[in-house]
Amino acid sequence: MSPAPQVDYRRVYEALPGSFLLLSAEPSLRILAASEEHLRVAMVQREAILGQPFFVVFTDSDPQAPAITALRAALARVLKTGEPERLRHLRYALWGPAGSLEERWWNIACVPVRDPAGSLLHIVVQAEDVTAVVRERQHTRETVRGLEERLSTIFNQDVVGIAFAELNGRYIAANERYCAIVGRPWPELRQFRKQELAHPDDRRDVVAALERVSRSDSLIIERRYVRPDGGVVWTNSSLSVAHDAAGAPEMVVAVVQDISARKATEAALERRVERRTEDLRAEMLERQRAEAALRQAQKMQAVGQLTGGIAHDFNNMLTGIIGSIDIMRRRLDQGDTVALRRYLEGASGSARRAAALTNRLLAFSRQHAPDSRPLDVNALIDSLQELLTRTLGEQVVLRVLPVPDLPLARADANQLESALLNLVINARDAMPQGGALTIETAPARLTAQEAQRHAEARPGTYVRIAVSDTGIGMPPEVLARVFEPFFTTKPPGQGTGLGLAMIYGFIRQSGGYVRLHSRPGHGCRVELYLPVAEESVADEAQGVAVLEPPQGGGEVVLVVEDEPAVRLLVTDALGELGYVTREAADGPAALTLLTSDERIDLMVTDVGLPGLNGRQLSARARATRPEMPVLFMTGYADSAWMEEGGMEAGMDVIGKPFALGALAAKVRAMLEDAAPR
Repeated sequence: MSPAPQVDYRRVYEALPGSFLLLSAEPSLRILAASEEHLRVAMVQREAILGQPFFVVFTDSDPQAPAITALRAALARVLKTGEPERLRHLRYALWGPAGSLEERWWNIACVPVRDPAGSLLHIVVQAEDVTAVVRERQHTRETVRGLEERLSTIFNQDVVGIAFAELNGRYIAANERYCAIVGRPWPELRQFRKQELAHPDDRRDVVAALERVSRSDSLIIERRYVRPDGGVVWTNSSLSVAHDAAGAPEMVVAVVQDISARKATEAALERRVERRTEDLRAEMLERQRAEAALRQAQKMQAVGQLTGGIAHDFNNMLTGIIGSIDIMRRRLDQGDTVALRRYLEGASGSARRAAALTNRLLAFSRQHAPDSRPLDVNALIDSLQELLTRTLGEQVVLRVLPVPDLPLARADANQLESALLNLVINARDAMPQGGALTIETAPARLTAQEAQRHAEARPGTYVRIAVSDTGIGMPPEVLARVFEPFFTTKPPGQGTGLGLAMIYGFIRQSGGYVRLHSRPGHGCRVELYLPVAEESVADEAQGVAVLEPPQGGGEVVLVVEDEPAVRLLVTDALGELGYVTREAADGPAALTLLTSDERIDLMVTDVGLPGLNGRQLSARARATRPEMPVLFMTGYADSAWMEEGGMEAGMDVIGKPFALGALAAKVRAMLEDAAPR
């Protein structure tokens, strides 16, 4: 067996990473080897220190004396005991690149090296530079010390109360301000939990807050606490949770402010606001009632002035209907059916005109909330033309000059009709000897510069409606006041003074503006500017092609109508379309069918039934047949209850009189909507 190769341990230690010195195991502690890292850090040459006693190279001169003394003692113990020694955070300065001593901290390990026989052969000294760690710890300690000082300053201030409590609410500490807020000195306070001092009505909230803050880390609550004298204090508490070293919630920190004065001020303010709100609500309700009554009175006054002309129109229409029916009856008695269609068309046309006039009057006179929609102004004026002509009488000539392809306006149709009727009545009264009234329509563009000349007007595109008369006109002092409520030049009892004021309000509410031109003896011109609608008018408002009535498929329809002629008409029409009909003359009779096992797919009912009306019948029917569609028939133009949310899913309405084709379309559509998908 060949001998083991000799190892040059000196070269091994010189190549080790880190700062190492190899010392002889003798009292002189000669330096036998040094690592490259040590030479670099100490800024020495290897030849200058090899063979030199350790404490000749490392002297104990100031400021190194404490470190060298500690190191000398450690090496002496290694020589004596043969056991390793360690020194932590030994402060020893080195010369830096700038030529000055730099303070450094070291962890030193003195490790004995033995030969195979166990005798002490060498001592290895390893130096680890821990300057960065020590300085970080020093900085941390200084930071903590500063925080503790600031915390102590904050804790002992007299601005807010601070308290520390266990998670169950038991007090751990509290500053003087907190003790003053709750009215208890610290020796007494420490015996309580937070929730025990809370107002009885707030204790559950405080307990819940303590539970929540342990899960969410922070919370702000406003609660009441009761002092020993019975006084109640309102507090704003900012709660947060402190964690232990393991990260588990350890205690609750409460920063508390006394907000009793603020709460008292808020309560007083709330009472004042509540009283003022009630006053304003009462004032607004009274004003709304007064305005509604005045609007209705104005409408009814206008309707009253139309009564004579309307009665004449109705008599003419009824004459056409009755006369045509009489002639057809005589022809049928004589067996002559050749010319019946001509008389049927005449009676039907008169009936349609009467229905249109009735709906126009109902829509005009009813009370309703403004409903601005895209509106064909030309079509509206055309539908009013016969009514306006009758209103003006025979001495005033009406001329309507519409511009073709006029853009749609955005406005409430009923309010615009009311406005036009009021303007026509005013114009008629201004022409007692007769004259001419002209209604013109045209698009109008208002520039930003022009808008500045009109109060509250905005630049944009408008639809202009101009109403001009050849009447007596108005002087400047009257012209300046025409839009004032209750201002009128008519004799007492002949005018409310609200007509133009209401027109002005309606136009402004619609986003438009009004211009008025007049001179004594030169008539008057009122221009209404309504904003152009961005949307298009609904398809049904523009007219659709007339189609054959859709046929039924044997569905069962219950018809409830107290007027026998109407009931017969509806049931016969639905029967011809392929439906099976059941009929009832009133609500109780209908309920008898509805509560039976008989199949009913749809109910068609009049709204104005005697006793149990159509709405009430529908509610009772829906209780037993919740999915059954209901079609209401009404003789009123637009029922207010429908606008107020009275219509439910699966309900619809058709106005009387109606074409049978319209009825057929409604019934078919509702049945298809109700069919299972």
